[in-house]
Amino acid sequence: MKIERVRLVTLKHMYSDQERYIWPGARALGARAMLVEVVSDTGLSGLDEIGVGTPQLCRPVVERLGKLIIGQNAQNKPLKDKLRKEQNPPENAAESPTV
Repeated sequence: MKIERVRLVTLKHMYSDQERYIWPGARALGARAMLVEVVSDTGLSGLDEIGVGTPQLCRPVVERLGKLIIGQNAQNKPLKDKLRKEQNPPENAAESPTV
C-alpha cells in the first residue's frame, strides 16, 4: 500500500449572533480547523488535524509533507522515522547539509 495523495482540508464554521463573543481587543466570529488527508493507492484514507490557522499558513506544510511521503510505503517504519526527523530537526540543522 503506497501513499498516493496528500491534501489540505479546511473546515470553517461562522458563529450565529448568539454564539459570537467579544473580549478586549478581539472578537470571535467563527472557528476554523485545518486537516490533512492522506490517501493510499488502495483507497484507504485518514484525516488528522494539523492545527488552527489559515490555509495560506498550512498549505506549504502540507505540500512539504506530500513531497516527503507520496509514493512511499504507508506501512513503512523508516517513513515514520523520516517524518519524525523532519518534524524535529537537530539543533544544528542550519549547519547540516540537506538531503
